[in-house]
Amino acid sequence: MVCLLAFLLYTGTNLQQKDRFVITSLEYEETSYHSYEVNYETLFPVPAKDSGIYRTLVKFDGPGTYLTVYCSIKLSINDLQGAVSKGLTRTQARLDRGFSNDERVEDGCLDYVNNLDLERREIVKKVGIQDTKGIEPGSFIVSQLILSHQCTMRILISLAYQQRILCAGSYGFTPTYRDARLPTIEFDEPLKIAATVLDGQMIIRQTVLIREEALGWS
Repeated sequence: MVCLLAFLLYTGTNLQQKDRFVITSLEYEETSYHSYEVNYETLFPVPAKDSGIYRTLVKFDGPGTYLTVYCSIKLSINDLQGAVSKGLTRTQARLDRGFSNDERVEDGCLDYVNNLDLERREIVKKVGIQDTKGIEPGSFIVSQLILSHQCTMRILISLAYQQRILCAGSYGFTPTYRDARLPTIEFDEPLKIAATVLDGQMIIRQTVLIREEALGWS
């Protein structure tokens, strides 16, 4: 028997881009994660009676996070995932959707960082990189950006997730994406995971050996 775990985030607001249906699985020690837009006519896909797919029942009572399990003794894990997600629209690759729900504020923060980046690059051209106190051109300290009141931690993380800015330092993200034309921010203190999730709330917490793992919505 193979099984999938499905999560539904339903906010109950007009910001439907935050509602998501996510399917996860674990096979051969590899985690699979697929995110889809919500079908509001059927919040959780209902398998056909002759499909050989079984699921746990879910009592829906308003906004919140819900989960269910889909299992099959006939299908492979990939076929099961395909059957459950049939007709749904993928959202995972849509990096244009950030965390904040406020494009105006995000754009304002990005404009502020871009302007600083342009000024820094002009200084480097004029005086040389050796006179910029060891900071690479285009690299800006996150705590200083927050003090400007033009950006917040959550918005900076959202911009980095959307690949509109880059990250440096050992305290934040370690993305493989690179673009020399983009400004770079540097986390000067450990990144608080709560800043990356919706309302700062974790759905599930679990301690594995000395490491704590958590699940939350971005």
